[in-house]
Amino acid sequence: MARTAGMTPQLPKCNVCLELDKELLERKLHGEAYYCYLEEILASSAKCQTCSLLLKAVRHSFPEIFAKPAFFQLYFSHFGGEGYQRSNDVFGLSVSPREFPDTEDDPLEMIPGGWKPRVLHIFSMQDKANPWPLFGGGSVISSDRQALAAQAKEWIDNCERNHPDCRRTQTSLPKRVVRIVPGPEPGACSVRLYEPDPDTQGEYACLSHCWGKHQIITTTRSNFSQHQDEIQWNDLSTTFQDAIEFCLRLGLEFIWIDSLCIVQDDAEDWEQEAVKMATYYTTAYVTLAATAAPDGTVGLFPEPHAEDQPLELKGTNERGERYHLVSRTSINHVFEEEQDAFTEFPLMTRGWVYQEHILSRRFLHFGRRELMWECHSATHCQCGVIPKQPRSDYTTNQVLSVAKTGLDVTDKKSRRRIWYDNVEAIMNLNFTYVKDRLPATAGVATRLAKGTTGRYLAGLWEDCLVADLCWSILENGERPNELHGIPSWSWGSVSGGLATLWCQSDLDNDNMKPVATVLEISCEPDPPSFLGRMDRAILAIESRIATVTMSSVDMKGRRVRELQFKNAKLYGELGGSWSFHPDVQNWGMDDVGLEVAVVEMMRETVDEKAKSATFLVLQPDQGLFRRVGLLRAQVRRRRGAPDETMTFLDHFAMEAITATASIC
Repeated sequence: MARTAGMTPQLPKCNVCLELDKELLERKLHGEAYYCYLEEILASSAKCQTCSLLLKAVRHSFPEIFAKPAFFQLYFSHFGGEGYQRSNDVFGLSVSPREFPDTEDDPLEMIPGGWKPRVLHIFSMQDKANPWPLFGGGSVISSDRQALAAQAKEWIDNCERNHPDCRRTQTSLPKRVVRIVPGPEPGACSVRLYEPDPDTQGEYACLSHCWGKHQIITTTRSNFSQHQDEIQWNDLSTTFQDAIEFCLRLGLEFIWIDSLCIVQDDAEDWEQEAVKMATYYTTAYVTLAATAAPDGTVGLFPEPHAEDQPLELKGTNERGERYHLVSRTSINHVFEEEQDAFTEFPLMTRGWVYQEHILSRRFLHFGRRELMWECHSATHCQCGVIPKQPRSDYTTNQVLSVAKTGLDVTDKKSRRRIWYDNVEAIMNLNFTYVKDRLPATAGVATRLAKGTTGRYLAGLWEDCLVADLCWSILENGERPNELHGIPSWSWGSVSGGLATLWCQSDLDNDNMKPVATVLEISCEPDPPSFLGRMDRAILAIESRIATVTMSSVDMKGRRVRELQFKNAKLYGELGGSWSFHPDVQNWGMDDVGLEVAVVEMMRETVDEKAKSATFLVLQPDQGLFRRVGLLRAQVRRRRGAPDETMTFLDHFAMEAITATASIC
């Protein structure tokens, strides 16, 4: 629409899309969000070319919403620009459900992903017609593998030149690698398992991938010699083939792949190599991550869904001006997604990948639609619509993103925080075998052990053992048979979500102190120690200990825990505000009169009075004790309780004696 100096701008002919007038829309976007209803766009598209353009983009990307068009609205917005890696704005359309009365049935129930957020971007391309200043420049991400390798090389070269924190002065090859031998034809190659001489220098890649439900090729004792001669190309999974070919494009001769480089049916070899994985991933030239592949059949380059394919928009607007634009659905990024959205990135929910990710100095994600890059110094993607400083999501592997806090810490507080964050994160990830959770932290433990003065004990550290023992299980705790043999005092003995809040209680609170003493550690790790297994594992703890009876009673239609001291009963959260966190869900709720020992571990003291405390709850077992949970108590009386009401801490102070408990 023409603008003349000194004249009042003409109103747009279409009051639905406002003819995408940049000045008019920006005024509205700086106030309340501008939106229109999908039904309005549908009706207007018959007579408005601009509405027709928008409708075409929405229909291509989100065809499912047209089953119920009356229930959706379109918000106009901008993405990128200031604070983002992409310097210019990208125009966006956000599609969201309209509000409807709560009394109605859910009208979107039958629409796939009915309530999920939907966003598409529309942008112009260089040297293509664009009559609307509203549409910033963009580019279609190439799916050509040579172009993707060129992008990866650009990131790697920039990292090598400009990121001192990402450099390694020397790189020794792992014990075994897959050697890539170029063939006579471009892109062709043969591969074999290669054992270099010790301390042989060389650049290599690591592969991070989901094993999945489809059987993948592995090296075993029976085929070891055969793999040393040659690994048949057709025996390799699609992911392995893609990774090897990509290494060839990067000019790398070697790649480390766990299933091929560790002898899978040799327990001794597996144990030795599991501990070395920290070094392998840390010193790798780059880690290639099959982030979008749930198994080996998908490969590094899965085909995007049809609705996610870019759509070219060509035509003529109301003013007779030609346009050539591109629309595409917003690209999700692995470092910005919540865990419940991680169906697009299945690799990042896998437990073993946790340490592969955080230990790698360079991590190249192969998404369904673009490459994403992480190193110790930077985070990038091909579309550029990510913040310059992406956040770190504590519900995924991102808790210690390689672009965030590193593992080379020297002070005890920082090391403890990093470790607690690690164990919380790993307990929320998926393992095919729950017994693998402790071994999966071996790499991180190996790195952090450099700053410790004591031993590593099944997931806990000797130099802060009293605090480390104060972990709790959030929900769904179990002690499955496959965890038998791990001591009950270790979080590794229980499945379920882990909380280390009370382990960390002394880090930021100078009034919180350990009050228990570790008299003896009778532990014999089953080597290598960082895998967390123990042949013998008994801790002798001296502290104030009270013997109480724990049971449950019916109270107003629900089961409530009851603690029986000698002269008083306390119920659940009432009275002394105590709470019990069982290691195994519903432990003791169906039993009557279980005798337990309550051992004080940490105490918060203010003005020489106990304000709160943390206790281990132990059950007698053949002359020893086994941990069954954690108890927290505070000096906080229930509302309306008389002042003379005694709290848990009061009763404990009266009945506890200093004694020793040996916990297995």
